[in-house]
Amino acid sequence: MSIPSAAKYLSLSRSGIYRLINNGTLHRVKIGGRSVIRRADADALLESPSDNAVARSTSPGIGSGIFA
Repeated sequence: MSIPSAAKYLSLSRSGIYRLINNGTLHRVKIGGRSVIRRADADALLESPSDNAVARSTSPGIGSGIFA
């Protein structure tokens, strides 16, 4: 699925999807010039044992700002 479709499927923003890709939580596949997310990878992220895996990787949380 496309990046925007994956964002909608996972209820994240496009930048959230790219953040997950960059930190290795979500894998993308390049087909031609397009980046796509396999549905199996998106489903695996949703079914991961850690309930907050997506939240932890997409939001900095308390104590991680400039003054932390």
